[in-house]
Order: sequence, then structure tokens, then C-alpha cells
Amino acid sequence: MAPAIAPYCAPLAARATPSPPHTYKPLFLPHGARLRMPPPALGHLQRDLPADIPVLHTRDGYAAPFYYYAQGCSDLHVRANKVLVTSNRVHALKLTHKQRAPTILHERCGHELVAANLSAARVIRWLSVDWPDPSIPPSIAAFSSKGGCSHHLNAVLYNWMVHNNHDTLVLNYEYEGLPTSPLRWKAEVMHLGRLVYNTNHTACSVHVLDRRCVHCGRLGTPTTWSVCGHHPGEA
Repeated sequence: MAPAIAPYCAPLAARATPSPPHTYKPLFLPHGARLRMPPPALGHLQRDLPADIPVLHTRDGYAAPFYYYAQGCSDLHVRANKVLVTSNRVHALKLTHKQRAPTILHERCGHELVAANLSAARVIRWLSVDWPDPSIPPSIAAFSSKGGCSHHLNAVLYNWMVHNNHDTLVLNYEYEGLPTSPLRWKAEVMHLGRLVYNTNHTACSVHVLDRRCVHCGRLGTPTTWSVCGHHPGEA
């Protein structure tokens, strides 16, 4: 049984005025939601499988769909059968490729490492933490979340998931795309399947690429439908 945790994501309409715990809106988060910081610890998602994970998704153009973990403001789900929970992409690289992780990071992010005058081993040591560490410099956090380096790591991790029969990778404390001080985190879900489930945990006919903001309709996922910006009277 998953432990009870406070809502991580809040529908914007549920707040009369902005409140400090819900002030973060990453780039691809639907307009009608805000995130609590930091995200809750999600290690329990590796247990009690299979499990339906509440998510939000907007069209982002990535080959492997990325979802925001959205407990509290979404009744849209992905079904996870084998899950690895990590802190961020670089931490995931270390856990999945172990001793080869520094070599892979150097191969995939060499230009960024040279520009920052950093070694791959040092970046991996910084980012292989199990909690949202506010002391990490934004320039280090950027190796996990920003631009070309993060895209290259996505490809490496996607390939690992396919070849190791993991359908879901959770990035529990990933950084915002352009990290600044103070750091802000988001919980992301990388999921191989494109099938989504409604509030009754029944598969939807919608494909995750069918809509800019994914939902199963006003009746199938009423909370997600509202967070995606729909209003009474719309389908």
C-alpha cells in the first residue's frame, strides 16, 4: 500500500490567491496547475506494482513521452509495471551504467564539460544524491536538465529502459530546464508506453500525441480536463 502523501500538484482554480508552496510552473506544465516544492519522495513507486501513476502531459516533441508526476491535480494515469526511481538524469545514468557512467557522460556532453572546466566524474558525484540538495550549483544542475546534454542522456536512458524491460523511469528531483538559484525541482516520469488511463483506471482511446494537453475527456478525466484549460460546456 502506497503511503499517504500531501498533494504535490495543485489545480490553479483551487487557489483563490497564489500561495508559496504552489508557485512553480515548469515550461510544459498545463496552465491550470502549479507544483509544490520540493517534490515528495517517490521511492514507493518501485513497489506495489503494477501501479497507475497520476500524470500530466503536454505535447513536447520528445521521442519518449515525458510526463509530470501530478498527484493532486490529475486523474490521468500511466500504468507502470517495472519502475526505477532516481533523482535526476545524471543520477539515473550512474545507477543504470555504473562504472561506465563517467565515460558516457563525457562522450555525450563533452562540449559542455569543457566549457564548464569540469570532469564527468565530478558532475556525477555532485548530482548522485537522493534528496533535493539546494547547495548544488545551477551550473552543475544544468548537466541533467538543460539543452543538448539532457537530450543525449534521454536517448541513453531510453535505450537502457528498452533493453532492461523497465517501462518507467522516475526522475524524482529533476531540475528546471535553465537552473537558477535558488534551485527548483520537478518530478518527471519517463514512460515507454503511450497508453493512458482515466479516473476509473480504464484505458482511454486518446493517444498522447493527439492533444496538446492530454486528457480523456470531461467525463473520463474531469480534473485533468479542467487543468488543461477546458470549461463547462466543452467536450
